[in-house]
Amino acid sequence: MKKILVASTNPVVNETVKSVCFKYSAYFDPLFCPDTDEALSFIDYEIPEIKILDFTSADIDCEKILKAINSDPWLHNGGIIAVVPSPVKVQEL
Repeated sequence: MKKILVASTNPVVNETVKSVCFKYSAYFDPLFCPDTDEALSFIDYEIPEIKILDFTSADIDCEKILKAINSDPWLHNGGIIAVVPSPVKVQEL
């Protein structure tokens, strides 16, 4: 099973991921982290294959999480899905 980090407090994002992971439960194992430190700890010890960073969640410092991923070569494998408030934010990342 592929581990998925979901760094989000947005109920729409969380419900969408839950729905997809339920449908494909044999393939995906999500962990929902509503806190920056919890998400950083998870990526350090579990090395998830997919990381969903919700930049629309004000309570989570997704930029800090992204910097941690970029600074650790072990975390470069896998994918990052960034949920952003506008197309302009995508260009900044």
